Amino acid sequence: MNKRVCLMVAAVCLALFCLAGSLEAALYKYQDINPAGGIPSGVIYYTEAINDAKQLTGYYQNNNVSPAVHGAFIWDPVKGWTLLQSLGGTNSYAHAINQQGQIVGQAQTSSGANHACEWTDPSQAPTDLGLLAGYTGSVAHSINDSGMVVGASLGTNTHACKWTAPQQPVDLGTLGGTNSFAYGINNAGQIVGSARNAQGNSRACLWNAGQTTPQDLAVSLPNSCTAYAINNQGNVMGQNPVTGIGMGSAFFWNHQTGALQYIVGASGYDSSAVGLSDANQVIGGDSVSQKPFSWTPAGGTQDLNKLVVNLPHGVTISGVSDISHKHGYIIGTDSQGHPCLLTPIASLAGLNLLLMD
Repeated sequence: MNKRVCLMVAAVCLALFCLAGSLEAALYKYQDINPAGGIPSGVIYYTEAINDAKQLTGYYQNNNVSPAVHGAFIWDPVKGWTLLQSLGGTNSYAHAINQQGQIVGQAQTSSGANHACEWTDPSQAPTDLGLLAGYTGSVAHSINDSGMVVGASLGTNTHACKWTAPQQPVDLGTLGGTNSFAYGINNAGQIVGSARNAQGNSRACLWNAGQTTPQDLAVSLPNSCTAYAINNQGNVMGQNPVTGIGMGSAFFWNHQTGALQYIVGASGYDSSAVGLSDANQVIGGDSVSQKPFSWTPAGGTQDLNKLVVNLPHGVTISGVSDISHKHGYIIGTDSQGHPCLLTPIASLAGLNLLLMD
């Protein structure tokens, strides 16, 4: 390579690296992880969660039968795709995975009831986590690295609950109203979700470690907000459904300062957030166009497609579904309908390696 070409390559690398730094956003390497043989017609794969070992989980929907059949799966970088078993019934859904590869979600029993469950071995049937007395079903939404699970028991009313052992759910109560939901838990045991108060208003709420009664997350949040994720710094991501730019948007709440920031999507529309990392990076999509974005408190909103350096010609990222806590791996779906993985390029060396591939 002559001196002029070397200088040009170096200049391009430096420009891209500086761009990523100035925008407070990483660059990403795209990987198509479509199942071997492709996805059959009439079948849709939904990715739900990813850990820092690049293991992802979710469920498929087979529309070739009526009613449609749903089945949980795990993808591992070494072992590939594995379909997960149910609790004796037809359908199963995986919603979260921790660093140990433990997966939680919901599966149908032989009687047709849907119960919260946990898969600790992809080759084995899941463990039935059970439900609160007097309820008819349950679902698990999140699991931390200690194996504590949160979700809800479902019935005439819905109550948030947590599990530290199978068949031993603990009722997390409400804010004085009828319903509550738990969606996220961090490694310190802090839980977030929503709960109704005595006035019947649904409020974003927080359970600190060991609490079985929620607290209102922030009085500055309007009614009907929901907190969906809490990272290991204790910061929270959630959603405000009220319409209007800056109001019908995802929000980020800093627990140390109490500062509340609304997130506008990459096209300037209201946003819908789906994931939060320990670096306070939020990912999601515009509520109108669904254009995927990456957001940080310092850097604001960036169009995620503009940060991916190796997308094949004509392919875009159409949606995202989760980001891993520590390393910031992102999973989603591309414009071909294929599940895909985005790996951050953390250094100029990484970018050089990519260009050499």
